[in-house]
Formats: sequence, C-alpha cells, structure tokens
Amino acid sequence: MAKITTTVEIKRDILRVIQLKKGIKDIVLLGYLEEKLPFIPSLELEENVELIIAKIRALLQKLPLKAKTPIFVIPTSEIMLRFFDLPFLPKKDRSEAIKYEAQKYIPFAIDDIASDFYIPYEIKGKEMRVVYMAVK
Repeated sequence: MAKITTTVEIKRDILRVIQLKKGIKDIVLLGYLEEKLPFIPSLELEENVELIIAKIRALLQKLPLKAKTPIFVIPTSEIMLRFFDLPFLPKKDRSEAIKYEAQKYIPFAIDDIASDFYIPYEIKGKEMRVVYMAVK
C-alpha cells in the first residue's frame, strides 16, 4: 500500500509544500508548490500568523490529494539544541525538572517555545544526559 506524505516548510521568506507518494519500489513527487512571503516569519511571525495560516491552507488545497497529517519542517537555524547533565531522576519527575533547568540555557521565556527532550543515557542513581530541543 502506498503512503502519502505532505510536508510544509517555512524557510526564511519561502513557504514550500511538497507531497510524495511512497510505494513498494519507488517514490513519486505528486506536488510541489512554493510561495515567497513578504517578510521573514522567524522575525515577524506573531504579527503575520494569520497570513501564514491562510497561505498554507491555500497551498494545501492546490495539492492533488488532501493532506491528512502534514509534517512541518523547521530549518535547523531556527532550532536551539542544548546538552546538559542532571542528577538521575525517576521518569515521573523528569519533565518539570528538565523544563526548569532548560530555562538557564534558552534565551526566551519557556512559555514562548515549543520544546522536547531526549535522554541518550542515564546512570541509575547518579546522573543523566539531557538533549533539549526548542523552537521559538
């Protein structure tokens, strides 16, 4: 069975929408649309969020197939990645402690970002390494 993937990318002042169909043997490009934005979203997003939403909707409607769950691609220049160590914590206590610690490393208010973390290794009873990712 073929899988359809729809990707939305906002890169500097370009908005791109790509739709691919992956079959058993190959990948087919179903649609590729691009539109120039009159501003740089990362600098002026809050003032222009409704315009960006309208442009994304318009581009998605032009694709050959309806996008059920589009994937949004964020340029690496817009992602903050921080590594830090914490004392070992049980899984139920980690989220709040990591969010608190991350405030030291992220130059934005913690409520103004979308973030997640990954723990690549931990030594039970001693420490854990945290990889923290955030996007404003």
